[in-house]
Amino acid sequence: MLRAGFRGIDVAELTCRNNSTLQVIDESYPGRAFVLEVDCIDLGLLVEPGQDVGVTAIGRNIRTALNGYVEGPALAGSVRATCRNLVTGERVTVPADDDGEWDCVTEGFSAETGDLVFISGRAEYGDPEAR
Repeated sequence: MLRAGFRGIDVAELTCRNNSTLQVIDESYPGRAFVLEVDCIDLGLLVEPGQDVGVTAIGRNIRTALNGYVEGPALAGSVRATCRNLVTGERVTVPADDDGEWDCVTEGFSAETGDLVFISGRAEYGDPEAR
């Protein structure tokens, strides 16, 4: 399992990436609601313990809250997130809590309704047997 969720944006494109092997899975979600949850492994991403993985969503901001999460085996403490406003160029690196969740707005990120935003979570994939 390598689940990710994004809230506050109308997700148009989602990318699951194994940064260690360079495998990429792209999915389109035209007209998707402001909450999107996916499992990258269910979409076909192949990962091994210790590999660097990432999930990215691009879409239009539709709420004042912009947050998300990445969860999977032994990811706690290793999740890093980036929030970028593709209209203004603003970029914020966001720490995730112990559950792999982050909130772009509480870290000072801003986006107007309709702005195109990029939100990415990245982590080291852990050993599924360790849980």
